[in-house]
Amino acid sequence: MLETIRIDFIIISCTLACFVVFILFQFIIFRFTKQKNVINSLIMITLSAFIFVNLMCYIFINLSGIKIEYSVGVIIFAMLMVLLIYGLLVYLYSLYVFGVNESSIRIRLLREISDGQARGILLSDLSKRYNDDVIINTRINRLLSSGEIKLKNGKYCMGNSFGIFALQSFIIYKLKKVLQNK
Repeated sequence: MLETIRIDFIIISCTLACFVVFILFQFIIFRFTKQKNVINSLIMITLSAFIFVNLMCYIFINLSGIKIEYSVGVIIFAMLMVLLIYGLLVYLYSLYVFGVNESSIRIRLLREISDGQARGILLSDLSKRYNDDVIINTRINRLLSSGEIKLKNGKYCMGNSFGIFALQSFIIYKLKKVLQNK
């Protein structure tokens, strides 16, 4: 007997599956990712998880005999909804969980100290990793590798006008303007 599945269930389950696979991919892949390639890796993991889950859903539906009684347009709309909600979940995760963990020097210091727990870590070692030059160079290299900024004639200037940080800065700037006018 073939069961009919509701479209809202498809959207919710595919979205949650995408996000869970994204987290798993991130935990596995980021162990081998260099610090300067974090943003590009995050984008690739986001797209890979979405494609992987959708392929698995397609295979599961075909093998399980679940009957989909929706038009192609409705299925495409559902997939766009999955992509939108999944994208928002990844954005929120990146902004409030991953981003804070990666950019907060205090949290990174705690992670460094925790990693060296048995043998400890010297202040001189921490100072080498976290002096102003190292911090600025790390951030500059991350922005260069993601294409957010470019080096022209020895000066840094904006790169992608639609990059992740540029978009985030634009949204924050506009929100501040709207909130200050009220």
